[in-house]
Amino acid sequence: MNRLGLLSRAGTGALLFCSATAAAAPGACRTLTRDTVAVCATRNSLAIQTGAQDVSAAEARVLAAAPWLPARPVLGVSAGRATRSGGRSGLAWRAELAQELGLGGQRAARGRAARAEVAAKKHAALAVTRDVEAEALLLFFEVIAADDEARLERRAERLLERAETAVRVLADQGGAPSVDAEIARATRIKATQLRLEAERRGRRARAALAFQIGASEVVVSGLLEPLPRAGLAWRDPEELPEVATWRAEQRAEQARAEGFRSGRIPNLSVSLFVEHDGYDERVLGGGVQIPLPLPHPAVTTFSGEIREAESLAIKASHQAALKKREAVLRWRTATEDYEARVKALRSFDSERVSRAERALADLADAVDERRLAVRDAIVAQQALLDFLRGHVAARHALCRASIELRRASGQPIGGRSP
Repeated sequence: MNRLGLLSRAGTGALLFCSATAAAAPGACRTLTRDTVAVCATRNSLAIQTGAQDVSAAEARVLAAAPWLPARPVLGVSAGRATRSGGRSGLAWRAELAQELGLGGQRAARGRAARAEVAAKKHAALAVTRDVEAEALLLFFEVIAADDEARLERRAERLLERAETAVRVLADQGGAPSVDAEIARATRIKATQLRLEAERRGRRARAALAFQIGASEVVVSGLLEPLPRAGLAWRDPEELPEVATWRAEQRAEQARAEGFRSGRIPNLSVSLFVEHDGYDERVLGGGVQIPLPLPHPAVTTFSGEIREAESLAIKASHQAALKKREAVLRWRTATEDYEARVKALRSFDSERVSRAERALADLADAVDERRLAVRDAIVAQQALLDFLRGHVAARHALCRASIELRRASGQPIGGRSP
């Protein structure tokens, strides 16, 4: 079995699993980690469950195309009274069994179209699953980043409150201009506003994440650690579900066009009959009926249907080509973005971050002990805080880039089941 078939079967299995366990273990997804958030999102996703029903409906069309005969056999019975010369009469009756036979290959064409439609729905459902996983991970990292930013701003508030208190004491004693106290106060208010904004983003991301997994609230636990890059490599874009969906749609429309062409071949109807003519004579026989071909528009020749199906097949081919181009661009963009984010994060090595955090505490002590001018301390604090804010932003950006890289590679995005 090729990779495309494996992807299709794996996607179907995942859809059925998610549909079967959507209501199971309601408390298993209350605490979300990087390894479980995608699984919890797919398990409870209504979009994925809708995709599973699309697959089921398409499979029903395969079942509908399975019958061998285009119509049911028809049994006809008629009776009457035959009047003979001289006034004598007798019972006359006729029984006939007729069956239409499809000789043009319509059944096979319908089956090919239905199976191609099933493949298209499976690939589309797999693409939806990957989008749900990626969105859940993006929200997860958004919550973690917002919490880290809020903790940093709370720390900045405490340090700036100490600086503001110290400078007010100095200003009251005439040891510092009163404007320094206003600068310290304005800087603290800025930190408060940044904290409130980070908390707002965290609440919004938590609410969106809870909505995705169908819970009223969730607990998020983890760090800003990107998804592993190991094993990710460029693969044939034809294997990506976005491209495979349109390829299957193309095959379905081509099969529909073939079915309409074969529908131009008239179906034969064969019949067997037995007849009693009222003169105590019986007749056994059979017959064949062939529809007479007439030109359009006298009868249906499926010209419009064939043209429509062929146009839709060409459209699906163009869409598949477009998705391939987008896949190539996405991989290149994701690779370059990931490498750039890795380089950006390397400038925030752990030793520099530790020194910046220690320096913040030392600045507050220096202001308290009057070893450093308040205005200079505030400028230095802002520089250190901007550095630490940049560190959180760089880690968050790398986490987002790792999700996009995994999505662009076509590899599974989700983690382990809780």
